[in-house]
Amino acid sequence: MGVKIKTRLILTVMVCLLCSVGFAQKTDPVEELSNRVKILEGQKENLVKQYELLKEKFNNETESLNIKFLDQKRKLEDDYNYLKVLLWIFGPLTVIGIFTMAITMLISYFKLRKKLEKIAEDKIQKKFDQFFDEKKNQIKAMIDKQDEEFQLKKEKRILVLSPNGSNNSFLKRFFAGEGFDKIEFALPEKILSINLNSFHVVLLANEDDKFGKNLIPVIVTSSKEVVFIYFGPVCDDSLAIKNEKNVAFANYRAQLYGNLINALRYQKYLKES
Repeated sequence: MGVKIKTRLILTVMVCLLCSVGFAQKTDPVEELSNRVKILEGQKENLVKQYELLKEKFNNETESLNIKFLDQKRKLEDDYNYLKVLLWIFGPLTVIGIFTMAITMLISYFKLRKKLEKIAEDKIQKKFDQFFDEKKNQIKAMIDKQDEEFQLKKEKRILVLSPNGSNNSFLKRFFAGEGFDKIEFALPEKILSINLNSFHVVLLANEDDKFGKNLIPVIVTSSKEVVFIYFGPVCDDSLAIKNEKNVAFANYRAQLYGNLINALRYQKYLKES
């Protein structure tokens, strides 16, 4: 077998292995939950856009009605001025009749304006009612989810196992900035002195790849009732726990918030599965 053929075989095997690792990461159930959250957020943006379009239409119709009112007012004012001219021409004998006519026209104008305003108000209110009747369930679901997320961040206890302990500056800024209240940091080697079951989620912070070799699989497999999130790049230890049902993954910083919220929200299902 020639050198070129051997080289091609080696490259083919390496590509297959990389595709296998990428596939394993894509089938992460928590990643699917994160995608669903993004879809809901997209739906929320669509609802807001629909509301803004409806609001703009309301403003346009209101402006159109005001223009009609002003035009009608100008016509009545012109008619009134014309009547004043007639009054001076025909003298005192026509004063009462002309005045009565002017009053009648003014009363008719205000009645017409009031009627048009009522028609416009009813029409716009009907459109708003129809819109919110159609979307109220979606809007309520999104509001409830936001309230739930706020409660999760305030009430759930999170343990961060980091080789840097509480000196992990990124995670400290992250938790403070996102409003998480109950956060504790600990060194991985102190694991035997910690009651993991007292926490809702345990974050394995291995972003700098400084965990002791094989320590992460030992921690995870010895605590089947605890929900873990592995935070860091793909490594031998993360691959060793990729099939554990109580482990979620966040390989990049951009994934951390969504996956952490999902793990907190669905922890009871993950622990029971």
